[in-house]
Amino acid sequence: MAFKAGDMKKNIIIICLAFIIVIGVGCASIKDYLVGTPLIDTIINNKEIDRSVKESITISGSYEVSYFIPSNRLSTPSDIALNASGEIFVSEVRGKGISKISASGEVTFWGNTSPYGSYSIAIDSADNFYSYDFSSGTIYKVSSNGSASGLFVNNSDLQCNAESSIAVNPANNELYIVRNNEATGYTTLYKVISGNLITVLDNLNFISVMVFNSEGRLFLGMGNEIRELNLSSLSFAVIARMPESQSINHHGLALDAAGNFYASTKTKLYKVGSDGVIKYLASGFFYDLEGLVVSADDTIYAVDRQSCGVYKISESARQAEYLVPPSFISTPQALGFNSAGKLIVTEDEAGAFAVYSINGSFESFTSSIVYQPPLAGLAIDSQDNIYISESAPGFSDRLLLFRQEGGSQVVSTELQKPAGLVFYNNELYAAEFDAGRVSKVSSDGVRETYVSGLTRPESIDFDPSGNLYVSGGASALDAPALYVEKIAVDKTITRLASIEGITYIKYDPSSSKLLVSAAGGKIHLISQNGDSSVFVSGLETPMGIIFDQSGNMYVSDDTINTVFKFTKIP
Repeated sequence: MAFKAGDMKKNIIIICLAFIIVIGVGCASIKDYLVGTPLIDTIINNKEIDRSVKESITISGSYEVSYFIPSNRLSTPSDIALNASGEIFVSEVRGKGISKISASGEVTFWGNTSPYGSYSIAIDSADNFYSYDFSSGTIYKVSSNGSASGLFVNNSDLQCNAESSIAVNPANNELYIVRNNEATGYTTLYKVISGNLITVLDNLNFISVMVFNSEGRLFLGMGNEIRELNLSSLSFAVIARMPESQSINHHGLALDAAGNFYASTKTKLYKVGSDGVIKYLASGFFYDLEGLVVSADDTIYAVDRQSCGVYKISESARQAEYLVPPSFISTPQALGFNSAGKLIVTEDEAGAFAVYSINGSFESFTSSIVYQPPLAGLAIDSQDNIYISESAPGFSDRLLLFRQEGGSQVVSTELQKPAGLVFYNNELYAAEFDAGRVSKVSSDGVRETYVSGLTRPESIDFDPSGNLYVSGGASALDAPALYVEKIAVDKTITRLASIEGITYIKYDPSSSKLLVSAAGGKIHLISQNGDSSVFVSGLETPMGIIFDQSGNMYVSDDTINTVFKFTKIP
């Protein structure tokens, strides 16, 4: 990228104003290269994902099973850490544990935190890991051999719906916890002493990440700022501000031995030197860069939550490469095809929906609040416009339209926890989880009740005759559906079957039966008279189901982190 003289002057001014470190650092020290030009803008991709199916899957009928979108065996990596020997460990949200990454990039599941996800990890001087699942308020301690035990389990003081994190003070091995409370809009900073939570500070602005240096000084990512919190006086000092007011991403702050900071702003990686020099290290191949860590030889290791890749970056060599190649899929759920045969997938923990080509190659991510519960809905109209329901805890209830030609708009904010979506006869229907109804929604957001009196409806589909099928009966917002009901054209409601742990449902026109993804890694087949049989087994967490025009079936699995293709054998 070339700079005009005016651009050069503007960038120097920005750096001077935004990156003065607290004492004695000025513009005279700025050198090397400017904020507008990344040192590294390409990545070496010399690895391929193994496409051989590793699961023992059984299916009733003549089908060949393959990965349409293969998994790299990491399910939503979020944070990263090194032990005393320099071994690499990655937290997995949907994998529910910690995986160990070899120097050659081999992934081995190492510490099991199930049934809780691992969002943030920290390590003490004895190589004990701590794993935080903020959604449940649970922290596990994982010993150096990988065995896990609960330190806090379902603790209401640690529970929240906003991404939160942990860190260990190397000076005394005390565990610190950031809880970002979306209900109040403020953050509490805790430390753990003798197994008890001690409040350090309360009513803070949100903290995206915290990191200690080797001397026990605590640094925080808060909005676009790196701040130091003095643990004696509990006073703050601003260390640096990210350019262009970019926010520091979750878990996206690290320190090297020389006191240099490395900060992620989602799609960009910066270095803030101990001398005040700002360097724009890398960009152009990140999607949602989160956890960062720096090894003793100054190699930067980083995880990407959307692409699920692990990066290895060397500033001195001016090189970035994949340690673990990205699968470009992150907790896939609802599925839909557009008219060109491209697959659209909502991806829960990625906070996005993705587009894949007819051969399963990744094309793009589009940000959307598709977090669950309840399950996000996806529907595509005849013009290839995409409709998405958003209603996760801590966020507004919205029905969104993403136009085929580009751009988006909010169709409605009046639906009560919208979940499943489906088009029938070119009209859009939405399940309203809280309202207990399925509504017809016009393109300008006008709602009309189609059927009411349901119990927490979630996934919906029609058959060609106009009968509606609805999963429902969840005991609470974060609980799965328990049964499937058929709603005839005259609105007569019949309970077809009761199945534990239902996620998505899909009508199969070739068999006139209903397919139901459910707990236990199974897909059930339900006939019109309610007879139920297991159609597919051996999956982990089957979610969305869809058929292509040739009758091949596609199933998303948000634990294995893949989309399976079941090719029909004539």
